[in-house]
Amino acid sequence: RPDGTFTRVNRVLCEITGYAASELTTLRFQDITHPDDVDNDVTLSQQLARGETPRYQLEKRYIRKDGSVVDIMVSRSILRGPDNAPLCYITQLEDISERKRAERALRRSEAKFSGIVSIAADAIISVDKDQRITVFNEGAEEIFGYTKQEIVGTFLERLIPARYRSKHGTSFAAFAAGEPSARTMAERMEVYGLRKDGKEFPA
Repeated sequence: RPDGTFTRVNRVLCEITGYAASELTTLRFQDITHPDDVDNDVTLSQQLARGETPRYQLEKRYIRKDGSVVDIMVSRSILRGPDNAPLCYITQLEDISERKRAERALRRSEAKFSGIVSIAADAIISVDKDQRITVFNEGAEEIFGYTKQEIVGTFLERLIPARYRSKHGTSFAAFAAGEPSARTMAERMEVYGLRKDGKEFPA
C-alpha cells in the first residue's frame, strides 16, 4: 500500500526476511528496513507516489526476524487507479548479501595489498594500457627521486633512458597483445632506470 504496508508477499520474501507471510502483512517495509536506510527509501517511494519518477532501484538492508542484517536490491514501481491515484507499490527484491560480502572482502584485500605496496623498499610501479603510471610507491620515490604527486599520470618512458624507450615500447605492445597465459616481457635481466636528476642506474 502507499503507506508501505505489505499486502501480498511470496515465499522468497519470507525466506529473505525470516517472517511468515501472515506476519509480514501486519508490517510496513519501514518496519523491517535498517534504520539508516529508511529515510532514503521513504523519500524515493514518496517521489514515486507523486509521479515524479516511474520507478526506482536501490540497495538497502533489511533487519530479519532473528535480528540479522541482509543486503537487498529493491526495484519498485507503482500501480495506479483510473483516477491516477496510487493504489499500491509493486516491489521486486533480490538478496545481494553474498555479492556485498565479496565486495567487502575485495576492498579489504585491496587495502592490504595497497598498504604492502606502499611501504615496500623495492620500487613498485604500475601502468595502464597507455603506459601512464597509476601506482608509484615509496620505494620508487626513494629510487627515482620523484614524488608520487609528480609522477602519477605521466608516461613510464619518463623513467627510462631515451635510448631504451623505443625497444621498451615495442616490447610492451607485444606483451599487451599476447595471450594472458603467455604474457611475459622477458626473463629477469638488467635494465636501466632514469632518476629525476638525469642520472642513470642499473636495475
